[in-house]
Amino acid sequence: MTSRRDASTSSMNTPLALHKADDQTGEFNQKEAKSRNSRNVQEAKKFVLGPMPVQSFLDDFLQDFAPDNRGKHMRSSSNAFKAVPVRSEKASDITGPLLKALNSATKYKSRCPNFMFENTARVKHSGRLSSMKPDICCFASRHLATVRSSSRRSRADLGYAALFIEVKPDSNQDFFCDPPPNADRKTRDNHQFILDIEDENIREQAERALGQHIFYATEVCARQHRAFCFSISMAGSRARLIRWDRAGAIVTESFDIREHPEPLCEFLWRFSQASDIERGYDTSVHSASQAEEILFREAITAHVKLQLEVGGDALEQAVREHYKPGVVAAIYVSITDDDGLHTRRFIVSRPMVSPLWLVGRGTRGYWAVDPENNHVVFLKDTWRYDGAEADREGNVLLGLNACGVRYVPTVICHGDVPLQAGNEAAKGYLAVYVLERSFRGDVVLSLPDDMESLLYVVLYCSLRWLPHNDAKSLPDTIRDIFNQTRYVRGHTFGGVGKHAELYTRTYTRDITWGTAPIQQWLETVLDYRSPRENPSPISFPETWSNPKHLDVFWTDFLISHVLESNDRIERDILVTAQQSISSTSSASLPSEISQPRSTRGPLTRSKARPAQRQAEPSKRTSGESTLAPVKGPSDEPKATQGRKRVPTRPSNGHGKRGKYH
Repeated sequence: MTSRRDASTSSMNTPLALHKADDQTGEFNQKEAKSRNSRNVQEAKKFVLGPMPVQSFLDDFLQDFAPDNRGKHMRSSSNAFKAVPVRSEKASDITGPLLKALNSATKYKSRCPNFMFENTARVKHSGRLSSMKPDICCFASRHLATVRSSSRRSRADLGYAALFIEVKPDSNQDFFCDPPPNADRKTRDNHQFILDIEDENIREQAERALGQHIFYATEVCARQHRAFCFSISMAGSRARLIRWDRAGAIVTESFDIREHPEPLCEFLWRFSQASDIERGYDTSVHSASQAEEILFREAITAHVKLQLEVGGDALEQAVREHYKPGVVAAIYVSITDDDGLHTRRFIVSRPMVSPLWLVGRGTRGYWAVDPENNHVVFLKDTWRYDGAEADREGNVLLGLNACGVRYVPTVICHGDVPLQAGNEAAKGYLAVYVLERSFRGDVVLSLPDDMESLLYVVLYCSLRWLPHNDAKSLPDTIRDIFNQTRYVRGHTFGGVGKHAELYTRTYTRDITWGTAPIQQWLETVLDYRSPRENPSPISFPETWSNPKHLDVFWTDFLISHVLESNDRIERDILVTAQQSISSTSSASLPSEISQPRSTRGPLTRSKARPAQRQAEPSKRTSGESTLAPVKGPSDEPKATQGRKRVPTRPSNGHGKRGKYH
């Protein structure tokens, strides 16, 4: 059993999904760095909360686990950071003395036992956003040799970082702004906490710094199996502690580490004495054994060879999409059935889908191997909404399987990752929102509801993958139609963009598709749903409530039109989505990969987090909603009226392999 003082055994430099067949590394798209950071800044007000009192932050998120060890192993905080300048011309002037103070130790005492702080800002192309790294990363001592031996071009620093520190040389460059100390509740509620900076030049620098800080947290959570992570933001000698998870971030009040070193020393001590769970690691993921790696490699290779009928370099390239040598993990899925609660174990390596945004479901999708029978399966690992048991994706898929619905993967098993000590701390301050909630309360879904959902699937796919004249503003169009929400009397309601589209064709009236049949189909079906001459976005007109109209039109349409089969356009776009994320982590279920002539469905494993409430007004001055990313190839439109996500299903775009999104 891991003791509290063991350095992070669950941390691993997990690979990212490859972008395309000839991709060798699987990195974040460098060309999108500026756009990605800009999005982070735009959306920060909707998922960053603060300022939270420092002591409250420590007590809620890092309890004092080892008070008896303080006298023996904790260095005194007196004058701990006096050598750190109040401000400087460049960040390195602060980083040097700060590193020395952080690593200060005697034979028996140190600031953060079993951890070391390293300068990670030194990169080959320091001016490129895509190459930048945090100024300082904290590593478990057992990972130091691995990190130090890695290439400067490598991103292994973020694959092993226990936490990171970003330094700006002057307190004026702090991208957060605390309200006055004596402010009343109303003043705090109305205070602009993020980027309240009048000087345009300083604001521009702060925006870039904020976007980059969010990206570092995103990359840490993408390269490690995490429930949450910590970071420290330094502006001159002033510091803030930050906790990041899939629902957003909590930021403390600013404090001067020269004048008040106690909070930072206390944070580092508590962090060092915490367990892996309490430091934010997902301990349901472990390193696989050498024998299991061999089993995994052989099973994946045989499966790919069977499906693609290739060998040599082509086979190696295809296997590389699912396997990175030396980086193989075992993922546990907790299952409750008639025999009670038990656990199944699946072996994975490189995911097919990686979480490229911080806030949201954080989905990973793997080809996995069941070591009990060597079967290749698909494992979906995701965070989910904190909802009713029947709404879990595994239960939905099981229901569809039971009804004999075609083209739905067969569920092997599914379950939630058990709630772990440490996740409870997230409940206190991050807001929970439910996508597409209605003033009408519970809504019974009908066939017209499902027809409307199908309409949005076709509209989304047409926007994303077919030629049209709106490519430039496509990210905004997709975000506004499918993920726009409004905040009313303490609740977030979805469907805002869909309502506007049905009422006035706000988003599609000026779009011309490259193929006339698609244009005709969309315009006709939208008119059936909500006629332009008599808009009906809420209630269903007769042309929609009676499915016969759509059935007759669609049948005639398929008979009279020849649809282009080779007009798909590959578009790399960045889209952000407003989603309601509860603090429940839902581990996805594993599902079996289809054989060439049969589809045997996915497994699911879900990490379900407890519902988080909104921060107390006295502790919150930031925005009221949460943002969630929508990821490239696995984008799916959200259904209206509270319907859940479209279940995973096979894709025909990957040779003969059963690839699921």
